[in-house]
Amino acid sequence: MKGVPLERGEGARRPARGAFTLLEVMIAMAIFCMAVFVILESTSQGLRAARSLQLNQPDVAMVVAELMLTNRLADSAIEGDLGDFYPGFTYRIEPPEEIFTNGFYQVDITIFGPGVSAPYESKTSLYLWRPDSQRLNSGMRR
Repeated sequence: MKGVPLERGEGARRPARGAFTLLEVMIAMAIFCMAVFVILESTSQGLRAARSLQLNQPDVAMVVAELMLTNRLADSAIEGDLGDFYPGFTYRIEPPEEIFTNGFYQVDITIFGPGVSAPYESKTSLYLWRPDSQRLNSGMRR
């Protein structure tokens, strides 16, 4: 019986749909890889954005520059704020101590400010040689 279609049942061939073809697997892998790369890129962008929002800590160089404007050392503590650059941050410059008799001074600078988990505090010591300073023989130590 050539040319006569067989009815469903005995002798009829059914298409086997139990497995995926190689082309379907390759397309699924390509879609999966694209999705993973998109997720990784969005995660890295989010981390970069979060890093840029972190509270930057001030550098003591701003305070030292203000101290260097004059050639005289103050006899009392100097306090101030860091202005619009670092709102909420303040500094304190302790009175200098003469370390040696030749005009070598130690100046302690402390910066205070808000912190993420605890208040921010940074202490720095600055050494200055000011032989022409009017402060002489005060707080000398060796």
